[in-house]
This record gives sequence, structure tokens and C-alpha cells, in this order.
Amino acid sequence: MTMRKRNKIHNAEFSGKIKGMINGQSTGIIPYFRYGLFSMSYNGCEVIAVYNALAYLNKNIPLDEVAYIMEKHRILFGIFGGSPYCFDKFPDLIRAYRIKNIKGISEFIISFWCGKPFLSGIHTMFCTCSNGKITVYNRYNQDIHERIYPDFKSFAGNRKIISIYSVAL
Repeated sequence: MTMRKRNKIHNAEFSGKIKGMINGQSTGIIPYFRYGLFSMSYNGCEVIAVYNALAYLNKNIPLDEVAYIMEKHRILFGIFGGSPYCFDKFPDLIRAYRIKNIKGISEFIISFWCGKPFLSGIHTMFCTCSNGKITVYNRYNQDIHERIYPDFKSFAGNRKIISIYSVAL
């Protein structure tokens, strides 16, 4: 049996216990989920970003199913999570389009370097934009609430952005 199938069977045990948006991938039941060789608390931010986008858009697809589909694009058995360039590869799951900036966009998935490019980890989040304010879901591993920033600069700071994807129904 493949790792992907084993993870799907394992994750199905816990998937029904999640309601609504996920914040704090190292909290609650999320550490029990697996992605590649690891717990999603370590490497699941891309999966959680897609799950949150789907939940926000009222497409109720369980986390275990999202992870199963996305495991095709994990990097080195999930050691480096999933590809920050894969969000347009799941048209049956979510419609996502790579963009250069968020001007005029109300929902997006963004990946950026947490520190120096190629010398630090990356983090991927689902965000919404309304009246210039940015609401970020799963901003921090231990934070169980979404975060609201007055503007994009306050949220992203000087971090090097890897990719931004607009998401839609």
C-alpha cells in the first residue's frame, strides 16, 4: 500500500471532527493528521490553506480528501511540505490562478519565506481581503484564531513572496 493511501486511511479517522476553518496547525486535532512522512503540524500548511479556501467558499471537502489529492505534489515525502506552485493543478478540487499581486482580489492563497530564501522554511496561508484589510487563516502554528491586518504590508512585511494564487468558486 502506498504512503498516500495509508495516510488517507489514517486521516479519515479524524476528518469528521473538523468544523469550519483551521487555525493553528499545531493545535487541536490537526497534529493527528499525516501528510507524507509527517504530522500536518509540521508540513501541512499548503493542505490547510486549500482546505480553508474550500471551507470559506462553502465547498465542504474533508481534510483527509484534500490531503489525499494534494499528496501528489508533496516534496521529498513531505519533508518540505507541498509545492507552493501546485494550487492550479487541482481543477476538480479548487479553481486557482497564479497572480502577481492581490489588487482587486478578495480570496487568495499566499506562500512566502519565513526568513532568508532557501535558508528557512516557507509558510502558506489562505487569506481574504475586504476594504483593504487582510484576514489570514492559519497564520501561526499555535494560534487558534484568524489574524486581521490593516493592509498587505502589515501582514507580509518584507518577506520574500514565493507565490500568490487567486481562488474562486
